[in-house]
Amino acid sequence: MNIDHLVSTRKCCEQQVTSGVILCILTIFIFLQLGCGPSFEERQAKKENARKEQLQAMNEKENRFIAATAAKYNAVYFPPSGLTNNAFTYELQEFVRLNSDKPLIFKGYLDDIERTNKGIVVEFVCPVGKDYFFTGKTITFRLGISDNAVGPFLHKKRQEPYLRKIRFFQQPEYLVIARIQELATSQLFKFKGTSQGEEVEIDCDIAKNLLSTGQFIDAVPYPKNANQINLPLQR
Repeated sequence: MNIDHLVSTRKCCEQQVTSGVILCILTIFIFLQLGCGPSFEERQAKKENARKEQLQAMNEKENRFIAATAAKYNAVYFPPSGLTNNAFTYELQEFVRLNSDKPLIFKGYLDDIERTNKGIVVEFVCPVGKDYFFTGKTITFRLGISDNAVGPFLHKKRQEPYLRKIRFFQQPEYLVIARIQELATSQLFKFKGTSQGEEVEIDCDIAKNLLSTGQFIDAVPYPKNANQINLPLQR
């Protein structure tokens, strides 16, 4: 009787162990199938989508800021949309000519302030094209400005020369509004040199940089990030 009871107990234990093993295997299988949450790739994709959505929201807010500022001054944004890095100077000149009845508004970095025999001139550098921080293609706007209007710029600390070379990786300093009179390629420099023992005249053309002249109207500090963007009131 005791032997039969022991055998029965042993079989019952074996059945319980077998059921436990099967249950454990099923649990592991389900765990492997469902995973313990999103995979690394899924988490990275979620982060990337969130980053893109945030960037798009910032760009939209920035575009609204530019559009509202342009509307405030009844200005036309420069450079024109769709401009490629290899655009002809003529295309830019035509855009300026066709919009000569309105001010232009552009992103600008303060570059220099100079007193000339015609008055004070403030220089802003405007990047051109989509990849301007790689191509370095810019337009230098030399704008006539009054003594009163130039004051705030004179109180601004000027960047060190080595920082000005990498400034295009940063946000522009201003949205500049100006009446543009002329736009042309930079001056063709000529100097003397020698070739095979003979003196020759050598041309040095820096045509990728453009020079424009006009009259300063106003400059709106460019926000450092989207949280600092406040849409301007209409005048």
